[in-house]
Amino acid sequence: EKIEFEDGFGTGPLSLEPHNIASVVPERILVVKFLPCEDVKIVAAGDKLGNVGFWNLDCKDEDRIHLFQPHTAPVTSLVFQQ
Repeated sequence: EKIEFEDGFGTGPLSLEPHNIASVVPERILVVKFLPCEDVKIVAAGDKLGNVGFWNLDCKDEDRIHLFQPHTAPVTSLVFQQ
């Protein structure tokens, strides 16, 4: 089944530029999710050592990534609610 998206997230061309590449977590990423926010673009990633990182794509300074280590087990799933 095809899902149609409204104007919440632009579907224009994507390009790989240095400013849109980031190490969100220190180890191998096991899961990546986009947070369901309308006013800001945030990507969350979980790694094999229990780290969860949040990357604010709209922020251009050094505070664009926030890293947490809620536990030491691999993070294989992330769930967010609106």
